[in-house]
Amino acid sequence: GSTAASGITYQWQDSTSGGGWASINGANASIFNASISADTWFRCQVFCGSQSSYSSVKQIVIKSNLECYCTTGLGGGCSGSAIDSVAIETTTLLTSNTGCASNNYIQYPALGNTCAQLASGQNYNLHTRFNGLVIASVWVDYNQNGGFDSVEWKQITISAQVDSDYVTLLSVPASAKTGLTLMRIRTRASGNLNSYSDACTNFGSGETEDYFVGINYDVSVSNGFGKKTDIILYPNPAKE
Repeated sequence: GSTAASGITYQWQDSTSGGGWASINGANASIFNASISADTWFRCQVFCGSQSSYSSVKQIVIKSNLECYCTTGLGGGCSGSAIDSVAIETTTLLTSNTGCASNNYIQYPALGNTCAQLASGQNYNLHTRFNGLVIASVWVDYNQNGGFDSVEWKQITISAQVDSDYVTLLSVPASAKTGLTLMRIRTRASGNLNSYSDACTNFGSGETEDYFVGINYDVSVSNGFGKKTDIILYPNPAKE
């Protein structure tokens, strides 16, 4: 918000507590690009001669990867192109006859038969069935960066038949990050593209289902993953 004029200089400062500011070495331009590993406050001290003033303070908060995935604007249409069942061998993940989710998208909770525990460096067979002729893909965010990279994608089938079992080998990298992450399965009517770059593409057909998986991580110990949710007790009062 400073006015451009000759004689003006800049010094960016940061803080991890909102106080105890420290000048950032080399950050002397009107724009500063930062890489952070913790929640950080920033401000800029602007000088003109012997006078100076501070910009407003901005806090940059690092979100959990679980809050960063695209979940809106995915589009779709389940008629003849929905996901019918999903399972991963040797894990608890097993859903069947799920029907069509509202808005053609669902994120299943990290508990019971809708999540899986995986180990780095291991292979798993993913089983999927569909209710029509679809092209289907799966992504697993192994590096937990809150998005789906091309190396985290696999094509399940380009022309699925109704109620046929499709087995896809999931190879968890030895470098996969420990913790809770997301597996996404997307369908689209056959004859369209559904490739490595389409994890967030708006489709005119198909369905998207998200499942939480734990990499070297017990999924049974986590059921909130940072999301703020209202809790309602009913009936109130209650005897039990």
